[in-house]
Amino acid sequence: MKDPSFSGKPSPAHILWRDGDVDSGRPTHKRFDEPTLRKWCSNYGVDVETPERVDHERSDEVRQQLQCVFSWQEDAGEHFEIDGSEWDIEAQKTPRTFVEIDTKGLMRVKSWDSEYVLDVYEIRYDGASLVLRAEEFDGPKRLEVTKLRSREN
Repeated sequence: MKDPSFSGKPSPAHILWRDGDVDSGRPTHKRFDEPTLRKWCSNYGVDVETPERVDHERSDEVRQQLQCVFSWQEDAGEHFEIDGSEWDIEAQKTPRTFVEIDTKGLMRVKSWDSEYVLDVYEIRYDGASLVLRAEEFDGPKRLEVTKLRSREN
């Protein structure tokens, strides 16, 4: 992905988009406005992590990830004994529901009940929702903060 260009973006709410005319046959590039995504996350209390790792469902190479975490889970700690000494491994917080975008514009979406890897070509915000378009869908899909933050919503 590339940073936003001088020609601007489709709207102030756009976070990821393709530049150029897709129908013209000319190559297009995905553009990504990270500061806008970070500001949106901050406005809605969504944590942002930036791990660098290999996600084998998207690639075999290490890629920078931008992860927006809506809810966390705490894995159970362990208590065990070795040669008469007792040891405790503390519980660790791990993301429970999140969206994660890598440097190629591939997105992992993990909700309460499902997980997808998508080739997104447009992400914009609409209030407390991310609206995305992906090659895998016929139309736009809406990810609402309240539904990703709590299972009850």
